[in-house]
Amino acid sequence: MKKLIKKSLFVALTSIVMALGVSGCSDDKTPASTSTSTPDSVPEPAAKKEYETFDVKPDNEVTAVERLKFEHDFTAQCVERELKNSVNKEDDEERFTKECECITKEVSKTLTDEEAEKFVGEHENPRSLGIKFESAAYQCVQEKAKPAEPSFSRKE
Repeated sequence: MKKLIKKSLFVALTSIVMALGVSGCSDDKTPASTSTSTPDSVPEPAAKKEYETFDVKPDNEVTAVERLKFEHDFTAQCVERELKNSVNKEDDEERFTKECECITKEVSKTLTDEEAEKFVGEHENPRSLGIKFESAAYQCVQEKAKPAEPSFSRKE
């Protein structure tokens, strides 16, 4: 009797798992549109521009004014942060400005509406901007030519 109960329980559980597995699989294809196009119909808008990274595409595009305000504030904050530990502030300011502008341009490429609003409007630094900053800083600093290494050879 116990063997029969165990066997039927095993069969029932197996059939439930299979039923859930089969019902969980669905067709991922979108249904084809059945509308017919006529020469007088309005063409659909062009697709949004593709982004260079694997970041999530923003829902709302950042306006040009917001982007310029962000770039100005972000560059100023970057230069201020770098000059804080500088010994020769006058000479270093120009160099840091160029580096920070490069970093800002890289960050601005994938800037979302929410990030711009938090940075410019609420004066907050979202973590996503920190990640983008680190990635952009690596790219901008990596592009620089490395200084010549000293030669220890005896040839002159």
